[in-house]
Amino acid sequence: CLWDENGQTARQLADRLYVDGSTMTGLLDRMERKGLVERHHNSKDRRALKVVLTNKGRELEEPLNQIIEDTNRKALQTLDDSEVNTLRKLLHNLEPRR
Repeated sequence: CLWDENGQTARQLADRLYVDGSTMTGLLDRMERKGLVERHHNSKDRRALKVVLTNKGRELEEPLNQIIEDTNRKALQTLDDSEVNTLRKLLHNLEPRR
């Protein structure tokens, strides 16, 4: 999420990841302790904190995307093209409209 759109609020991230606020806060706390993200005050609204990737967090994009691609490929290898297309359509239908 942050690789696509850096500087989102915790609420925006929670909504995109379909988790509740307390779960998102815990995830961000752990990521911050590991040096992957920082929280910055929003210049327009001092109450809102923007979550920003650090260089260390940005460096994880390529290796994690590769792991995701490999995992998806392994999960789909037993399906034929028609089944993969059907699965994609079903998953797309499950995604809430924004």
